Amino acid sequence: MDLTEQQGGNGTKEKHADGRITAKFRSWLSRTPLWLILTIFLTFILFLLTFTTWMLSYRRNYAQNIRSAVSNSQQKLSLKMENLENYIDDLSSFAIQPCYDDTFYHALRLTQPFSEALNETILTDVGSYYYARRDIRSYEIMLLNQNISVSRGIGEQHFHIRTIDADEVRDTEYYRLCEESPRNLAIMPPEEAGTLLTFYHTLLSLPRQTSAVVRIRVDDSMLPEISKTAAGSGEFFCLCNSEGQLLYSGGSDVIASGSELSPLLPENAAAAQTSGTGGAAAGSPRYITLHGVRYLATSAVNARYGLTLISLLPVSELMAELNRSQVIIIVESLLIWAVGMVLVFMIIRYFTASLTVIARKQKDVGAGDLSQIRVAGCRETTELNESFNEMTRHINELIEQNYVSSLNEKTARLAALEAQINPHYLYNTLQAIGSEALMNDQPGIYTMLTDLASNLRYSIKADNLVTLKDEMQYVDSYIALMKIRLQDKLTVEQSVAPETLGAIIPKISIQSIVENSLAHGFSGDVTSIRIRIETNFTGDYLVVNITDNGRGISAEDLAKLRGSFRRQTLQDPGRGIGLANLYSRIQLLYDGDADILIKSRTGEDSFTSVTMIVSKERALSGAKEKN
Repeated sequence: MDLTEQQGGNGTKEKHADGRITAKFRSWLSRTPLWLILTIFLTFILFLLTFTTWMLSYRRNYAQNIRSAVSNSQQKLSLKMENLENYIDDLSSFAIQPCYDDTFYHALRLTQPFSEALNETILTDVGSYYYARRDIRSYEIMLLNQNISVSRGIGEQHFHIRTIDADEVRDTEYYRLCEESPRNLAIMPPEEAGTLLTFYHTLLSLPRQTSAVVRIRVDDSMLPEISKTAAGSGEFFCLCNSEGQLLYSGGSDVIASGSELSPLLPENAAAAQTSGTGGAAAGSPRYITLHGVRYLATSAVNARYGLTLISLLPVSELMAELNRSQVIIIVESLLIWAVGMVLVFMIIRYFTASLTVIARKQKDVGAGDLSQIRVAGCRETTELNESFNEMTRHINELIEQNYVSSLNEKTARLAALEAQINPHYLYNTLQAIGSEALMNDQPGIYTMLTDLASNLRYSIKADNLVTLKDEMQYVDSYIALMKIRLQDKLTVEQSVAPETLGAIIPKISIQSIVENSLAHGFSGDVTSIRIRIETNFTGDYLVVNITDNGRGISAEDLAKLRGSFRRQTLQDPGRGIGLANLYSRIQLLYDGDADILIKSRTGEDSFTSVTMIVSKERALSGAKEKN
């Protein structure tokens, strides 16, 4: 079996499965009371509405919580970054103090070794710088022209003077960052415990040349300002420099290096620092997952120093309060839903109780109980009750009439036989009169009698469907009779496509339309009429069009005529073979695959066009069966 056959087989199985499901569902519907079906349906609808309302509320509250958390975090970050910027400004001013001391600044430019007196002066100045602030753990100045370093740190009793290699200093990362920075500084990660960051600043001498580098290890006294958060929120902050290196992390157990925060760091941090613009730049809220925990991340960038302060708030903590409120909303929604369902059930039972009574009474009718019922309810129920009572009254009348009908059955059969005999008697009579007319040299009368007999024989023949050729012969005979009466007042044109002559159409269909044109076309000032008959195949349909130039049909009468198409039935008494009756016949004969279209205009250039459209396939297939 190839792939196509397998797919076809699978499709057939799916169709059979769908059919079984549909059959089971219909079987369940037929066994289930209406009130229960309505209750289940409305329960499902109310549940969907309640669930949708809750989901919309949850999403709205979630978005509001996120916006509120981002706004609060952004405000805190802006304030913290402003304080940190002020602190770095102050630290930068402190680092370049040697440039304001004439003796020290002169020493920076010297390339020959310092004298003892100048060494003492340098040590005294460095000591005063070290003791001038309480927020530094160590202070060091590297004199590149002398290849020496002077430093003092916490826990050290004396100042240290050590030999350094100026070239090695110039190869370091912090020196490169200082040279690239427009403010000649670099902020690097802490190098020892208890330190917040390491601050570097180069000192320039004329001509513009870096002669010294100041290194200050800042203690963690600024941590309370940076790490302060709301109790129990789970939020913590991280601080990174322009190189993406982690300076501080409030969640050291979560983040150990700046690389973990790289998706949150601005790509243009270094460019922002170079541009020299200050202030905290608000970052859009983003999410990051660290060690399986999802965080809402908000950042602020200090463009002046290339610092990025990041707030990380666990989404689970953020949603905890929301979830608690949603539980309350869910409970309230379920209570409202339950109360609503009780009310719906009571209303449905009230309005369907009458239907239950009527359904039970219908079973009693089958058992012979034709008594009347009276139930209360809505208008539809009342109308159904009246219809049921009318039905039972009608059944009673039919039962009473049944005996009389059985007595009249024999009489009806005899009347039918008589109706079959009378046409033959009429044919024989017309033939006798025609023969007498020929014997008395009256060919016109003979022709009239012959056409009349032909029409009568055609009209009472058993077949409901005839060929278009037979129908046109009947129409020709009818027109011949009408022309004898109307003479020159009647003109008939025909344009019958030869390929349509074998098509099968309803008997007395074209003739009915022509007769309608003659019956309604002559009126008022109309003294003559021209009728045109056309037949052809157009697309999938056989089209028969009859147009006359009579008085036309008003819009109001045309609307009534079209409305009568829907009400007319073959059993309507006293209607004859009119357009409405013809419409009913073609609908029955062609299962709705046929129609009659009417166009008309009154006044000057009045006309009426009646078009009968029937299925070409049905017309031709009927011709094959007839042959």
